[in-house]
Amino acid sequence: MIEFPSYLTGSQSVLGFTPNQPLPLPLPSDGEFEIGTLRYFNDYLLSDPPWANAVDLTTDLILTDPAGSSAVSFTFSFTITETRDSDPCPFPLTPDEECPDRIGFPVDMPFAEFDINGRTYRLDVVGFKEIPTDLLIDEFISANDETKSAKLYGEISILAECTTDDDCEDGLFCTVDTCDPAGNCEVLSACPAFIDGCVHRGASCHEENGCVDFADDSLCEDGQTCDIITGVCLEVTPCGTAQSTAQEAVGPFSQYKNHGEMVKTAAQSINEYLYEGIISEECHGCIVSQFARGIPSEDQESCGPIADGSP
Repeated sequence: MIEFPSYLTGSQSVLGFTPNQPLPLPLPSDGEFEIGTLRYFNDYLLSDPPWANAVDLTTDLILTDPAGSSAVSFTFSFTITETRDSDPCPFPLTPDEECPDRIGFPVDMPFAEFDINGRTYRLDVVGFKEIPTDLLIDEFISANDETKSAKLYGEISILAECTTDDDCEDGLFCTVDTCDPAGNCEVLSACPAFIDGCVHRGASCHEENGCVDFADDSLCEDGQTCDIITGVCLEVTPCGTAQSTAQEAVGPFSQYKNHGEMVKTAAQSINEYLYEGIISEECHGCIVSQFARGIPSEDQESCGPIADGSP
């Protein structure tokens, strides 16, 4: 409650505010909502200035979400035009009317911004209504020796997160960051997933190695293996069998403290195939070289289609 001295009788003009009762309100709000009620009693004023010309209203908006409750404090300024109860009056009057007081806003309607869960919202004060069915107005007038009340209304909107794709860029290879027409950042995969024959393209993404495909032998018939390059099911060749043998022998890369030990394990596991002429040196080199380059077993190219030199 704020009181303004009349400088005449010791009585005072009074401005009061009653906040609205808590209500469920989505963010952003679905249109305007009632913030509270302003009441102004206009006492007679006959003295010379200075008179009250503005007042600040501080409100606490209590926000509740699954993570808990928090209070956000806002301060809005209202203009007060207190008038002398004699000529000249700044407002048009009827012949028998005394000069009233005016409660309104500065030139621009007040607003405040706040953040919730990483998004910025904006609370705008949009005006007054004397009754809920009225149109919004930006002032209300209180006659002398009268208490006038008006509902104060606001709206909550979510501010645009972006205007261009660059505003959403997170610097990661595995994401494609775009700004949608509503101003929200949309994160898409840099490796769209789809089935290409027997291969799952874009099965995963590594920041260092890029898009990773997965050859799914279960999509092939018995006796066939999936070629990760072409997505075609191929008949299992001795070279393909040797490659599977090497991959099983090596196992998880993490168990090797020395990279050379892993390469040695791969080579030794298929040397017998080479010595007995079951696979060619080209096939042997294809298999071992991929381990030497540190390519994980699941990402290795198939060596199966290479001529295997079998009798």
